[in-house]
Amino acid sequence: MPDDLPEVEPARGDAEQYVLILAELSERGNPCAGLLMRVHSSRGQTFLKTLSAVLAKPPTQDVVNAALDVLRAYFAPLRPEGDPSQTIEELLGEKERFLEPGEDLRPDGVADCVAAVPGLAADIGAMRVLSGVGYGVLRPVLGDSTAIGSLMRRKLAPVLNPLLREVATLREARS
Repeated sequence: MPDDLPEVEPARGDAEQYVLILAELSERGNPCAGLLMRVHSSRGQTFLKTLSAVLAKPPTQDVVNAALDVLRAYFAPLRPEGDPSQTIEELLGEKERFLEPGEDLRPDGVADCVAAVPGLAADIGAMRVLSGVGYGVLRPVLGDSTAIGSLMRRKLAPVLNPLLREVATLREARS
């Protein structure tokens, strides 16, 4: 329940700077603008902080899988084509292409958001990466492993560290 977590965090520091533009786009049915507003809100920041804590020190592979499923569902509006089952390297490479003008990967509304609030392009790219996480990012590092605890976390570091950086991007206010 990403929007119903305790210990609510404040909205992102720059949320007010973009809220009117994003609200106008969202009212016109722009899913990217709606998602940016959700992420920058108090509830969105609470979700991201909680998810960061879970991914920073997950106890089991089941917890990691569940967290990635929640992430993918939360950011699904930026990936209407569904779960891509890509590696972390592929998702990060796709992010760069996703932000290029005229890119056919972009779902409705992304180009309008990038044009209206270019300062949030990094956020949009981060959301795109997080919309694609799933077992595909875990398969190369875990494979058939039954590792748990610190061994599992060491194996997952090449995947979880980049994901935590993308989450951090969404928590950092722009000046």
